[in-house]
Amino acid sequence: MNVSWNKEEDVALQGLPLRAQIIYLRGLKPCMNSVTKISGGPRRELSFNKLAEVAREWVNRRAAPRVTKDGVRASLAQLQRAGLLRRLHGHRYLVFQLPLAGAETGEKPVVTGKHASAKDFRMKRI
Repeated sequence: MNVSWNKEEDVALQGLPLRAQIIYLRGLKPCMNSVTKISGGPRRELSFNKLAEVAREWVNRRAAPRVTKDGVRASLAQLQRAGLLRRLHGHRYLVFQLPLAGAETGEKPVVTGKHASAKDFRMKRI
């Protein structure tokens, strides 16, 4: 699995807590559709438990206490305030738009089908 990020994402990630950065780079980016810039969905289901497992820390080969759902929510809120994600509601599972992903090309993604417009989703704070 290859995950890369651009300069705009790097600037936005700078200074965020490590847990938020890990959730973005190891939890959300790998599940992102590169055309629509949407992470999650029917084939790439995300959950608070999955993101908590991604963010779990290991110290001396032993797992630290599990990250709570509230801890994941706090990290997602930090990412949202930094402009790295928007939560898209109206699904049984977590779905996010990653607006800065692919921003280095200056092109808008070509979106077709069910996710024709991110505006079709209700935007709401986490």
